[in-house]
Amino acid sequence: MAKETQHTEFKPNFNEDVIETLVAFANAKGGQVLVGVDDTGNPLKNFTIGKESVQKWINEIKTPNNQDRKRNGLDRALWHGHSPCA
Repeated sequence: MAKETQHTEFKPNFNEDVIETLVAFANAKGGQVLVGVDDTGNPLKNFTIGKESVQKWINEIKTPNNQDRKRNGLDRALWHGHSPCA
């Protein structure tokens, strides 16, 4: 059984929380975000990742116009190198 640590986060799906965690890791000593796993590190049933999913996620990270990010200031943090989690 895997555990979340200071450098490892488990996320059930890709969402703004994943992006926020990636920004925090990028502004710290790094880390890994495992998407499609539960809080105990077990893979979620029926969770699949295709080439289209990965490209969509990359585009979501790169696009600073996301309304959710604007509401919580995450777009500024992504583009100015600051962690909203600090």
